[in-house]
Amino acid sequence: MARVKDVLGPVAGIGGNISLSLLDVGTVQQVKDQVKQLIKECAKGGGYIVMTGAAVDQTKAENLKAMVEAVKEFGKY
Repeated sequence: MARVKDVLGPVAGIGGNISLSLLDVGTVQQVKDQVKQLIKECAKGGGYIVMTGAAVDQTKAENLKAMVEAVKEFGKY
């Protein structure tokens, strides 16, 4: 994702890359750490959307909540 952001710069928005397997079986802290890292790598200059790449029907509810909380905590422009 960081490479895509470097190549596209502010020309296009990008989104994604929250690991579904991490949401399914990871810990709350692992989810928050991944969100924080992706925001750090991709949000500079705007145009980054934190999201998964597919449906989250088997995901732990506490991990989805952790993803949203981490976006609120680390995703400020």
